[in-house]
Amino acid sequence: MTNPTCVTADASPLTVDQLDGIACIHCSADHRPMIPAGHIVGHGQVFECSPVCSDAETAQPATACPPWCDPERLVAHHFPMDIEHVSQPRDLVSASLVEGEEFADVCGGIHQQPGQAARVTLSIHTYLGDAEIELTPEEALQAAYGLINKAMAARAASSI
Repeated sequence: MTNPTCVTADASPLTVDQLDGIACIHCSADHRPMIPAGHIVGHGQVFECSPVCSDAETAQPATACPPWCDPERLVAHHFPMDIEHVSQPRDLVSASLVEGEEFADVCGGIHQQPGQAARVTLSIHTYLGDAEIELTPEEALQAAYGLINKAMAARAASSI
């Protein structure tokens, strides 16, 4: 909705502050310079960050939970609109460790800080402790494709 002459009738994905012209329609920020972004039928003019916010393509409104969010894992901050969205971690694989008969779980999830794009979390849980990293969706895809390539090469080498 970056065309200032744009008129739309669909206001359902926007928050009250976005509809009132107080917050950016992309990232829900209310503290940045704004420019007109269009009109919502029945509500009026809406605004977006200027310059356009870096999260415009991927950010979710801060007050609406994305479909992957686990409501029991929400983290509220000082302001009610500042909510961290967190998915339930999912086991991707359980693997035996080379040393001993202990197992490690590799888990994946999604985490989104207020007003920012969602990130993919990857964690490894062992009897010695836990480790976790956050990746952008692009970095997560790059890692996934890299692992697929390595797994295919290892499988091919094992069948020789």
